[in-house]
Amino acid sequence: MPVNFEQEDERRKYLETKFSDLLENINSVYGKELMERLIKRLEKTIELFDKDVQGILKTMDDKESAFIQSLPRIEQLKKSYIKLKTTESEKKLKEKD
Repeated sequence: MPVNFEQEDERRKYLETKFSDLLENINSVYGKELMERLIKRLEKTIELFDKDVQGILKTMDDKESAFIQSLPRIEQLKKSYIKLKTTESEKKLKEKD
């Protein structure tokens, strides 16, 4: 089951599960206070990373929406260009006659 990194309790549980051996060694060598500080730093790092990823995804969605909205205009310009080129070609053909 995926972890919801936006929820602090889920992040903490995930970190404690993944780093349990490491944290036990840190706790036994350096003490509980250092272990708690490490966990807080890891949580903050994950929180910032999640915020950055959410921002990137929102930017991508916004750009995709803007692109999709511009497609009709692009298609219209394409048709106008084709019509213009066709008209110019017809004029050249008439001039040759």
